[in-house]
Amino acid sequence: MYKSLFMANEILQGCLVHVRKLCESASGSLTGLGEGEHAISLVSLDKSQTLTLEDFMSIQAQQGDKALKQLNALREKIINLVWESCAVSWSAVSEFVQKKEICCKLVLKEYNVHVDTRMNFQEKGK
Repeated sequence: MYKSLFMANEILQGCLVHVRKLCESASGSLTGLGEGEHAISLVSLDKSQTLTLEDFMSIQAQQGDKALKQLNALREKIINLVWESCAVSWSAVSEFVQKKEICCKLVLKEYNVHVDTRMNFQEKGK
């Protein structure tokens, strides 16, 4: 997966891998049943019981409500994780750009070059 995420920096790559693991825990990619307390099941089936239609509908409604709450909690967790990762990543990118900008300004000053707001380079005094 890392090879296909070459455009994302390390922070965002880690975030995406973590999101994938959270989703796999919820769904259990291989079994469809999820893993332990992280499992999110949309239906509740107990093959050992015979139920009336009303009981079956009641159980499924309860399971649907439970699944909806779990999905919303997972959604919030993913939103927070991605938000934090983007904030950290943007902060790192911004810091990098600022350092490069300062470096460029110093080099240009050393070579007596002025850059106007339109990024036009001019030798000073001309």
